[in-house]
Amino acid sequence: MPPLQTHSVQWQQWGPAVLDLSGDWRSRLALRFPKRHEGMLEAMAPVAGMNLTFAASRIGAGGRGPATTRWLLTMEQRAKGKLLRTLARACARGGRFLDIGSNIGFYGMVAASLGCTVHFFDVQCACATAVADALLANGLQRHAWVHPVGVSDQPREFPAEEGYCNGRYPQSPFLEARTAPSYYSSTGRAMPLVELLPMKKLEADDAPTIAKVDVEGNELSVLRGLLPYLERRLIVHLFIEVTTGHGFYAKLGVSKHDVAETFVRVMGFGYALTDIRSNATHSVATIRRFFGVSNTQVDFYLARI
Repeated sequence: MPPLQTHSVQWQQWGPAVLDLSGDWRSRLALRFPKRHEGMLEAMAPVAGMNLTFAASRIGAGGRGPATTRWLLTMEQRAKGKLLRTLARACARGGRFLDIGSNIGFYGMVAASLGCTVHFFDVQCACATAVADALLANGLQRHAWVHPVGVSDQPREFPAEEGYCNGRYPQSPFLEARTAPSYYSSTGRAMPLVELLPMKKLEADDAPTIAKVDVEGNELSVLRGLLPYLERRLIVHLFIEVTTGHGFYAKLGVSKHDVAETFVRVMGFGYALTDIRSNATHSVATIRRFFGVSNTQVDFYLARI
């Protein structure tokens, strides 16, 4: 990406959020979260010693910075721990990380600090700006590319919120509570991954490629965009949040059957699929059954066999 020289106006408005895991961070975490710190300690242990700054996108009591840091510490403990352990191993080998649905770039920033080359993808322009600002703040801009678009199998456009980095696209639960048609005042774009990241780049070296997908119900189009890479087994580890609940698929016109069959196709390429929370490995039959009855949000892990 082009060299970054100065922070954006957005950075000046939002301010920084610091995630400091240096020194006696375990004691500090236990003091701050006396009833919840054990899970956090386990999840963050792979990146102990890290000290990174992010754009403060969250609003809460005590200010944006503390609210954002709290969110980074408390979110998705099991999935976070497994992904951070995987990144610690892969980035030590000079891996490549695709942060699809990057939001403010927590996982990608960690990966860059661990030695990975990182590609950030997000349809909300404010998220892309937040990532660029954080790369500059942490001196990691030489290790990353920021793509202000989503990933798909074909070009797509849809409404997006202007000036926000909250992952609420395009099926925000808040949309129904808003009557003004200008609420979504921007246009989000998704592009075929093969145009953004040619497969020749991945085939040219032996660096392990890890992908994380967190796109609030849009995972079918992302999976389809990843299929050429998965078919050639160029991705070693794939972490993907699947949202069958909240009416997301209905709002997007997505069929649960189509999502299930896409996962079945990926498994046929030689990938094992595990539910991170339960640690249960799915077969073709159980993954079809899951999508037949599921109305929830889960984190899946696909590993190349």
